[in-house]
Amino acid sequence: MGTPIPSDPYPNNPKFSDQSAVYIPEIQQHLHKIRHRWISTWNPAVQLGRPTFQLSGLGLAFPLTHLLSLVSRNPFQIYTVLTVVTLSLTGIFFFLFLKVLGLSPLACLTAATGLSLSISNAYWVTFVMFLSTLCWACGLLWLATEFIKKPSWFKATGVSFITYCLLMTGYPQSIVRMGYLIAIQIGVILFEEREYFRRNLWRIIYLFLCFITGAIASLPAYLDLISTAQRSTRLSASDEFFLAALPKFQTIQEFLSFITKLIDPFWWGNPIDPTFPLAFYNGLSLSPLYFGLLIIAFLSPFLWWKKGYWHGLILVCTLATIWPPAYLFAVHYLGFNLSRSWLLGGAVIPAFILCGYGVDILQGQLRNSTLRRYWGLAVGGALLLMTSIQGAIAATSDLQIQWLWAIASWLITAGVIVFIQGSQQWLLITLTVITAFVYSYPLMLVRPVDSIYTQSPLTEAVREQTREGSRFALFGADMVGVMPPNQESLLQLRSIHSYDSLSSRNYQALVAQWSDIGSTVYGRFFHMLDNPEKLRSQAFRLSGVSLLLSRQPLEAEGFQPVGEMNGITLYRTPYLPILRLQTPHYHIDAANQGVLLPPFDRQDASTPVPIEDLDDYRVFQVEPRPQETLLFLSQEYHPFWQATDGHGTALSTVMVNQFYQGVRLPANTEEVVLSFQPWVLWSWVPQVIYGMLGCWFVGQFLYRRFQFTGK
Repeated sequence: MGTPIPSDPYPNNPKFSDQSAVYIPEIQQHLHKIRHRWISTWNPAVQLGRPTFQLSGLGLAFPLTHLLSLVSRNPFQIYTVLTVVTLSLTGIFFFLFLKVLGLSPLACLTAATGLSLSISNAYWVTFVMFLSTLCWACGLLWLATEFIKKPSWFKATGVSFITYCLLMTGYPQSIVRMGYLIAIQIGVILFEEREYFRRNLWRIIYLFLCFITGAIASLPAYLDLISTAQRSTRLSASDEFFLAALPKFQTIQEFLSFITKLIDPFWWGNPIDPTFPLAFYNGLSLSPLYFGLLIIAFLSPFLWWKKGYWHGLILVCTLATIWPPAYLFAVHYLGFNLSRSWLLGGAVIPAFILCGYGVDILQGQLRNSTLRRYWGLAVGGALLLMTSIQGAIAATSDLQIQWLWAIASWLITAGVIVFIQGSQQWLLITLTVITAFVYSYPLMLVRPVDSIYTQSPLTEAVREQTREGSRFALFGADMVGVMPPNQESLLQLRSIHSYDSLSSRNYQALVAQWSDIGSTVYGRFFHMLDNPEKLRSQAFRLSGVSLLLSRQPLEAEGFQPVGEMNGITLYRTPYLPILRLQTPHYHIDAANQGVLLPPFDRQDASTPVPIEDLDDYRVFQVEPRPQETLLFLSQEYHPFWQATDGHGTALSTVMVNQFYQGVRLPANTEEVVLSFQPWVLWSWVPQVIYGMLGCWFVGQFLYRRFQFTGK
């Protein structure tokens, strides 16, 4: 934020900056009280205004976040609690699911701990929507299986609620992936209990209705998401956009390096470190303990015969990650076109299911020393092969093996081999705990909240210069990252910049008029302005920008310096920005859009006076005119903005200059009321319904318990 970074003892990595750039600011936007409704729906701080993000569990539309907002106003605390609760529930749900499958308590505990504290979860611990997808998918696997075996109203309500939570908190592309996983589990139950086909079919139909009710509960947020997506360019992304995310293999060495990273990525250092030398690492690794258990599961013919669909799913997900045609098939025909990702993520839950079965297989073969010896040789041979590959890579490249990590890998593998020979429960529990501390904990980006800076002299200066509600903008490529886009809500500032995968086509077209580069990655980023000639136009006045931040001199372009710090100069624009305007000088084109006629500051144009100016509710006193006029607002047009006059009569809203919000004012209008009314405002309804059902079930439980105690 324009301030030299002090020495920081805590781990950090810009790859995970979405937490500070998106998630925390969005929670902050929901927490502040500059709104008219119960939930924040409009964010005026970025992108010339846009709807507030509601999914990924970041807003009050998700019940747990809503409850946490009642006891804390600190977005960092709320995000931390969400993360801890999600990881805990992941382990609980997965334990219960494996228990339903008939696994032993030791197998359930080992696999559930491994999944909830996996390398993948630790690596992405700052992305709670990834964790949430895994968590609630495990919950659905458990309750759906329980429901089919023995239905009840409690389980039906639980399936509905967990479906709702999955849709409200999960990453959309990962939700699709987990949907296939849940469908496979349901299909397997139907096949394995085919002698009860008719009974189970009806139960699955009822289960499907529970899924539907959960989806309906999330519908208000998704209707808004659909509206936003239709106005963006993200759904028209090319194949190259998706393929760019896949690992690239130019040589056999790169392919072997990728395979060994799936087992143990720490041989070359801590993957969370920005200097980690291997590219295309996404946190998808098992660790030696769980890789050893997975080998046991893959070497068991009986398990292949009974549970081979999990083996097959792992192989399919791996193939779709390393073979581009398979991935593109999934993108085109299987619903994986929402965002680019590794389909290998779909193998995480199946892998840990098989790890649980691996533990049970070992416990069931205590007397078969020959078979256990072969399994030990297989695990030891796999480690020896991995060591040989890593050594060959180090010998033919500049990479250096981190021997402390390598020794830790050998020791844990040795422990696995010892467990295979004797199946001592204490040893497996010890290895599970050691794996969590050695492999998962170092990956977690955790730090005290007082080490996080949310203010600086630069942000305070910008806030002072834009206190009238105007916006700032960054000028020049050397300013990218000084004040990352989308943090404005947290910093209490306003800008024209964007970090939004679903930014509208109109926004992308507008910023292309102000900048030679414009927005990038299908409108996801708009970092900076770069052409001073474009900033002196009448059209740029409508942006509401009054302040430029630049390391380049702009005095010759007519911009007035008003401050400087750490090599960054603050420049006032040579004109007054237009934040709102009432004018008769406009016309309505054939597309029923308004077009302002320059110059905008004519004598008969006036500035509406704000009576109430909240994020989602704005009331203006306007000058009554004998003819129709146009109210212009320097914010993006959105069809969910509704306008009325002071008497409640509806007014017509229009898009102005192909982007901005406008309202057509009939003659003699004195007051205008604008209210943002998206579908998400109805999200309180499912929260109340599920809350009432929860209270009813708790009451039933307590009643039966007291009744039993009385007897």
